[in-house]
Amino acid sequence: MTTEQIQARYSNRYEYYKLCCDVSQARETEHEANACLVLRKVMVVIGYPSETATWNDERTMMYADNIVCMG
Repeated sequence: MTTEQIQARYSNRYEYYKLCCDVSQARETEHEANACLVLRKVMVVIGYPSETATWNDERTMMYADNIVCMG
């Protein structure tokens, strides 16, 4: 996806929430690392601080879990 496509899709709160659900569900699977990488990329593109790009998978997963709990 291009930066513009990511912004258009994930600026929608439902789509962002669904992404966090997908990341949370990827916990302890072969897809966990890739899911976390995608979430970090999306976060930076839609305006989260650039430091989120340096989060490890554990921190990213905890963030996704928190979003799911609040959802």
